Amino acid sequence: MQRPGVVNLLDFDLDALSAHCGRLGEKPFRAVQLFRWIHQRGVSDFSQMTDLARSLREQLPSLAHVGAPPVVSEQASDDGTTKWLFDVGGGNAVESVFIPEAERGTLCVSSQAGCAVGCRFCATGHQGFSRNLTTAEIVGQLWFAEHHLRARLGLAPGERGPKGNDTRVVDNVVMMGMGEPLQNYGALLPALRVMLHDHGYGLSRRRVTVSTSGVVPMIDRLRDDCPVALAVSLHAPDDALRDQLVPLNRKYPLRELLDACVRHGVRKVTYASTGGALYGEGRFLPATEDHPVNPESPYGVSKHTVEHYLYVWKVLHRLDYTVLRYPNVYGPRQNPHGEAGVNAIFIGLMLAGERPRIFGTGEQVRDYLYVGDVVAANLKALDHASGEVVNLGTGVGTSVLDIVREINATLGTSLAPIFEAERAGEIQRIYLDAGRARQVLLAPRALFTLRTNEISVDSHVHALPSLANEE
Repeated sequence: MQRPGVVNLLDFDLDALSAHCGRLGEKPFRAVQLFRWIHQRGVSDFSQMTDLARSLREQLPSLAHVGAPPVVSEQASDDGTTKWLFDVGGGNAVESVFIPEAERGTLCVSSQAGCAVGCRFCATGHQGFSRNLTTAEIVGQLWFAEHHLRARLGLAPGERGPKGNDTRVVDNVVMMGMGEPLQNYGALLPALRVMLHDHGYGLSRRRVTVSTSGVVPMIDRLRDDCPVALAVSLHAPDDALRDQLVPLNRKYPLRELLDACVRHGVRKVTYASTGGALYGEGRFLPATEDHPVNPESPYGVSKHTVEHYLYVWKVLHRLDYTVLRYPNVYGPRQNPHGEAGVNAIFIGLMLAGERPRIFGTGEQVRDYLYVGDVVAANLKALDHASGEVVNLGTGVGTSVLDIVREINATLGTSLAPIFEAERAGEIQRIYLDAGRARQVLLAPRALFTLRTNEISVDSHVHALPSLANEE
């Protein structure tokens, strides 16, 4: 707990730190020295800041400290992806996730404890809103991750990172964690300035992305105050549906939002479309992007309609796009209620000792892609696949009965499914070929492949022989 009258220096951008040093009777260059010790070298002990005046080193511990929120837990996968849970007090916690790739290291950062936007599909939104994070709590996630990872890799301060051409491990930050960043603008803005400053983390403006559900006035302010990259979560092709999914749309409808995006200089839309619902019954498998489009549900029709609109927007406004046609997506923390995937629904039931219900014979075949691969594809699409429509998938079909068998094997149960009448319009066989995605997204071969690894079941990790999953 922070002592009264003691400030956390992670709360200050360089201008604010200079002003603070001025109040202590110090020259502006002392702020630069402090800033570099804190952010570039990761030092929190003032006695180790050897180029500061001795008197200042002795004075600072009673007036200031440097510290990220305490880490509650850390989870790391074999590929280096790491998730931290930070305690921000009052019973609240926020997450950050580091995603390593060959060409960059991305950190996903939270901006609020909870979220007030209340999107129907968002787990954070269902938690409700607790409070905004401070600048120190936002910057602290980056400060901790960068220097913790450097220590793990055995990199001394100033030593080049794992890519060999950089002194940073984290060189790409996305404000896509918990919360709506633009509803915490007062704390967000100085945090962005710390990330961008050459005496701080020196990140490129193109390597810092603020994601928003569509707070239009703040999009314009961000453009004027700190023009970093912008990501907008649309989630619906029209106002009628978006009003239901993203309540903020009732205040800032799609036309206003898209106009703000154009003013901001947004150059590209990445659209989450669908494969199975759009292609319909598979005429050849795995289905490529050339497969005939034959949607058999209003959902599939609406997804295909948006793809056409994106083409028109590119012609009229030169707004680039990439369409990603998803298969079934699954992974840890998937909500087993509402529109969740079959994996989460079955796992939830079978953990409770209940028999899963299957509509039809259970021989229906689908493609199941781990959420980590979907995230990686979306990150790749930021820079690749201009004007392209590409499938995501593994190219391998898995039946509903296969899923029941795997969960039973994992849990050590023998729960037989309950069979009910087949639903009208049920597609029997569809799975997707992701060969083009690997080509145009420049994705490594390890992506979009069926992996015999792990699945998170009720916060435990169990081996599964045929469902691709890795946390």
